[in-house]
Amino acid sequence: MGLFDEAISEFIVASKSQERKIDSLMLQAVCYREQGETEKAVEILTDTLNLPEINDDGLLGVKYELAICREALGEEHLARQLYTEIMTVRPDFSDTASR
Repeated sequence: MGLFDEAISEFIVASKSQERKIDSLMLQAVCYREQGETEKAVEILTDTLNLPEINDDGLLGVKYELAICREALGEEHLARQLYTEIMTVRPDFSDTASR
């Protein structure tokens, strides 16, 4: 519905919660990507990968979204590298194999 700015604001608030931080940051990045601000999404996702509190599932999700962003930017090599990393850990993760 195009309410990305409002959603981003809510995800920023939610990211203050330790329990919701990783998911909130990833969803912020999704909103930015959907708005065409893919570079901003990559920045958020890259920073999120370096957070000490990220767990294995969060790591896979963030790498997956980062790979989608890299594809959107025409950086197929970087996207393929991320998809390969994901498949090494969890071969059946989402549609990673087909990408």
